This record gives sequence, C-alpha cells and structure tokens, in this order.
Amino acid sequence: DLPTENSSNWTDSEKKKLMELLDRLPDQFKTIPFDGFYRMKKSVDLTNPGTTVDDGSAIVIYDRAFANPFLSTSQVITHELGHVIYLHFKESERRSYRDSLKWKIDLDGSSSRPGNFISSRAEDDIAEDFAENISSFLFQPAGLTSNVPLAYDWILKKFTKNFKLSEECRDAKK
Repeated sequence: DLPTENSSNWTDSEKKKLMELLDRLPDQFKTIPFDGFYRMKKSVDLTNPGTTVDDGSAIVIYDRAFANPFLSTSQVITHELGHVIYLHFKESERRSYRDSLKWKIDLDGSSSRPGNFISSRAEDDIAEDFAENISSFLFQPAGLTSNVPLAYDWILKKFTKNFKLSEECRDAKK
C-alpha cells in the first residue's frame, strides 16, 4: 500500500496568493485545459511542495509551499503550471525543446544534456528542466539568460516577448 496524502483546506491568505499569481500570469497559462488546484498537507515525497497529476489535469499544492521560508509559493505554482504546459504540448513541441537544449535520452530511459542547469531539480529530466526554466523565465529572467541561454531563447521564441508577468497591483505588495 502506498501512503495516502491528506487533503487540507485553503486558508483565505493562500487563496489570495493563488488568485493574485493567476491574475499576473501570461495569457498562455490561461488557455491550457486544466481542472484546478488542490490543497493537501504533505506529499508522500516529503520534500515536494507541489505536484502535477500525470495527465496534467490538476495540481496539488502542499503545506511546504506555504510554510518553507526558502520557497516562493508563486514560483512553486508556476513550476507546476510549467509541467501542465509541457504535458499538453504536441510531440513536435516537446521534441523541439529537447533538441534545442541538446537533451539525450539513453536506451535505459535516463536522460542528460550538456551545459548549466537553472537548478539541481532541473537536472532530473526534460520535464523538470522545462518547468524550472519556465518559472525562472518569469521570475528570474536574467539568471536564465546567463545560465541557460538556450532555454531562454527557446521560451522567448515559443511564447513571444509578451510572455511575462503583469505588474503586481499596489495593494498586493502590502
């Protein structure tokens, strides 16, 4: 038996954070087929702040996304939305990303690519690399440009220069 994950209720503060982020995201995030966000206490993978359902239909956000001072809740959610985008890509789009960043897939299913990664998590596989790069493109574009310029260029070409966060409203900064 696999351990089960326990659901949790969204707090008003968490809902507000989520809604503010969703309002700021580029339009491309608003057109993907997606059932919604679910809130749970903790993942069976204890270090995981969020997860995307295998078919890309939903995202689960765990306590760790809100309680860990070293994590940005907005970046966790954007990372998970990056997975949803990747899962809904056509095979030709996935291949384009893979080839542009020079990912190699071995016969045993393992994958690797040359060059720098934006994070250690991005080294896991192509989908993690994409999700980490999407989040970095939106929140730390200078870091992505200098560390993984091929990813920055691919994302810019795919989504255009309008693929950016809208400005926060003044009330959200308080």
